[in-house]
Amino acid sequence: MSALPRYYATASSSFLDEFKQACRDLVGSLRNTRIWLALGLNDIVARYRGSILGPFWITLTTAIFVLGIGFLYAELMKVSVDRYLPWMATGLVVWGLISQTVLEGADAFISVGNVMRQTALPAPIFVWRVVWRNLLNFAHQLPVLAVMAIKFKYVGAISLPEAVLGLALILLNVSWFALVCGALCARYRDLKQVLASLTQLLFFLSPVMWIPSEMKGVSGRLITFNPVAHMLNVLRGPLLGQGMSRTSVIVLVVGGAVGWSLTMLFFARVRRRLVHYV
Repeated sequence: MSALPRYYATASSSFLDEFKQACRDLVGSLRNTRIWLALGLNDIVARYRGSILGPFWITLTTAIFVLGIGFLYAELMKVSVDRYLPWMATGLVVWGLISQTVLEGADAFISVGNVMRQTALPAPIFVWRVVWRNLLNFAHQLPVLAVMAIKFKYVGAISLPEAVLGLALILLNVSWFALVCGALCARYRDLKQVLASLTQLLFFLSPVMWIPSEMKGVSGRLITFNPVAHMLNVLRGPLLGQGMSRTSVIVLVVGGAVGWSLTMLFFARVRRRLVHYV
């Protein structure tokens, strides 16, 4: 009789052994890039199969929203259109990457319960699938930002190396949070609704639609202690030709290191139970 998959076996080893196995699962999931790359790409293809524009509906939707709301908000906030539209467009695109990765990460394990019960694939593979899928969605919105850069003539000021670094820092942080949310929401299903409500609240508390320098009544603490604000800073700045905030880089590097360290301790506790949760 063949040995049972490691996710099926009853946990009887020490926490140190469980932690080592959790680290092996993480490394193994990163090595199996072919699996989660194919799964994420298939999700995009399946979602837009039969449509005329396919995933470029994302591009069109973003463009319509920016043009429809941008001029109104620029007038309400008394900010020039050539300053506000690039700011809002970039903020919406980056916010979409952050929020959708977290919200879909909450469903990362629930949606593949049958697969997890029948295979011994490392659980983080399904989180990388979500991250990759939303990275593809993010790429489909880049044409909107390109048009903004050409229209308002700041293409030459864009720093692609800093933008790539900023994107990497965002993915470093949202990925560990998505893994934690996926495990918790698999155990406590009501948390998905709570997470959705908190995400919506965070949208208004973060400088996505508003410019901090133009909001005189906004407390500096709202920016300093808001991780989303730092994520926006490290990618929006380079894409707008305004440079990268060093403070935000430090915050995200430390946050990523601490976050992943605590996440691995948490994952070591729940990795064997995930298959029972889903």
